[in-house]
Amino acid sequence: MSGMGRNGQTGGRRRCWVFALALCVAASLSLQGCSADDAATADAAGLDAGAGAQDGGTLADGGAHDGAHDGAALTDAADTAKPAGTFELGTNVTGKNTRMFYTAVPNGTVLNVELGPQGLWMVVLAFKTQGLLKDPLYLSGSIVIDGNDAAGQLALKKQKTILSDDGFNYYYNFWLVVKNDKLPLPSAPAGVAGKTATITLEITDVDQKKHIETRTVTLKGGPNG
Repeated sequence: MSGMGRNGQTGGRRRCWVFALALCVAASLSLQGCSADDAATADAAGLDAGAGAQDGGTLADGGAHDGAHDGAALTDAADTAKPAGTFELGTNVTGKNTRMFYTAVPNGTVLNVELGPQGLWMVVLAFKTQGLLKDPLYLSGSIVIDGNDAAGQLALKKQKTILSDDGFNYYYNFWLVVKNDKLPLPSAPAGVAGKTATITLEITDVDQKKHIETRTVTLKGGPNG
C-alpha cells in the first residue's frame, strides 16, 4: 500500500509537472505570438508612416516645384504681355514742334502738298513713339505717286526726338519733297492734287533696330491744288 501510495504521488507530481510545463510552453508561445504580431503591426505602422512621410515629401516637393514653375510661367506670361512699344506716323503744322500741332496720319488721309521755306513743294511728316526706339535715329523717307518711284526721297542722320508731357517722344518736320521727275528741282509737282501716293518712313535707331511705316494717302494742294 505504501509503495503504491508513493508511486501514485510520484505519478501525480509528474502529471502536474507536465501540465505546468505545458502551460508554460503555451504561455510562452502565446507571448511570443503577441510580440510577433505587435512587432508586425508596429512595422506595418512604421512602413505606413514612412510611406506617408515620403508621399508628403513628394507632394511638398511637387508643390514647391509647381509653385516655382507657375511663378516662372507667370513671369514669362508677364514678360510676353509687356507691350513691344508703340509708333504712330503723323504730320504737323510746318515749323511747329509741340504736340498740339501734331495729327495722326492713318491710311486714306488727305495730305497736303505745300510750298516749304526752302522753296520746294513737300509733304510734312512727323511721328510719335514710346518704348520702341533709342536716339539718335536715322530716318529715310520716300513718296511714290502713281507708281513713280522718283517722286521724292529724303534721308537724315543723327535725329533726336522730343519727350512730351504725355510720355511720348515726338519727331516733327520731316520735309519730304514732292517733285516732278521730268523736270529738275526746284520744279513744282504739277497736277498732284487728287492723286494717290504711298509714303514710307524707315527709322533705324542707335542699336540698329529698324521700324518701317507705310501709308496710302490722297494728295491735295500743290501749285495747281
